[in-house]
Amino acid sequence: MPFSPNHLAELNLLLQFPSTSTQEG
Repeated sequence: MPFSPNHLAELNLLLQFPSTSTQEG
């Protein structure tokens, strides 16, 4: 598995709050 549990957690956060990522960018 190339993805570590930490990375998965970050991806989950991004999926839960996509608007935040878009606004930040």
